[in-house]
Amino acid sequence: MSVRRRIQAALACVAMLAVAAVAIGTAPTSDDLVSPFYVSGASGEPVQTRTLTAEVQGARLAQTLDVSANESLAFSLDLLETEQTWVVVDARLEARIASVSLSNTRLRIAGVEYRAIDYLPAPTLVNFIGDPGIPFEGSFAFEVPTAVLESDGAAHAELVLRSILSSQLDDIAVVDIDLAGLEVRDVEIMRPAEIAESRE
Repeated sequence: MSVRRRIQAALACVAMLAVAAVAIGTAPTSDDLVSPFYVSGASGEPVQTRTLTAEVQGARLAQTLDVSANESLAFSLDLLETEQTWVVVDARLEARIASVSLSNTRLRIAGVEYRAIDYLPAPTLVNFIGDPGIPFEGSFAFEVPTAVLESDGAAHAELVLRSILSSQLDDIAVVDIDLAGLEVRDVEIMRPAEIAESRE
């Protein structure tokens, strides 16, 4: 074999190794292959996934939650205080193909997720199970450090509506919420989840 052919063969091997390295480096991981698909939208607009139609109607900040409208024999407190700040997100939801529970819903700010409080008296949107075609409205509540709500990330918060079931290879509604500049009130009323009027 001539020197020229040896050089060409060596260059071809190097090129093949480079292509293989790029392919390996850009190949999806096992997590990527089963991760959910995020369907994003803005507050005040319907966001539709395979299983759910969601619309965020507003957000409120408070030092104390008034939960007296939620009737529960197992919960005797009417007011809930926090050393942080309550973020109350009001929403309208409608299951599309089967009953849905959103007990794994999170509020994401600057990459950190805060889980919706699930110990409030029922019914809240965390423990309310809606049937297909029946819209319901109510609130989610999150405890968030005050410093986080005073940061730049508060303007780009996201409500991530996850169900109790696995979300692998499914779509998840993510709604943008601007929390920047909202007044922190002394008391905010926690709306009980209830069936809403149809818009048709």
